[in-house]
Amino acid sequence: MINTESGASSSIKPLGFRTGLDRAHLLAQILGASGSVKANLVSMYSSPNRSEMQSFETRARNYIAGCHALYYTATPEYGGGSLPVRAVQLTAWGTGYFSTETIINEP
Repeated sequence: MINTESGASSSIKPLGFRTGLDRAHLLAQILGASGSVKANLVSMYSSPNRSEMQSFETRARNYIAGCHALYYTATPEYGGGSLPVRAVQLTAWGTGYFSTETIINEP
């Protein structure tokens, strides 16, 4: 539910987490997601999490604020044995709205 979000719990260590990385929400905090559910968190560098990912999430939140229903998926992509997550594929859609973006997790 919107406006009930929680920040990422510092006690949760998502796969590949280490000092200097963010605990990034798959389902965005500004969309009401919990930061206390390990399955909703991935390890990401700050730049892609706080710029591209946040921009996508804000556009989705603005669409919802107009009293529209929104479908939203966030799929982490791991590959090549590398951690943290290599990328996150985000897709959001609703009546008259469609957005998809692959957020590459690079410093």
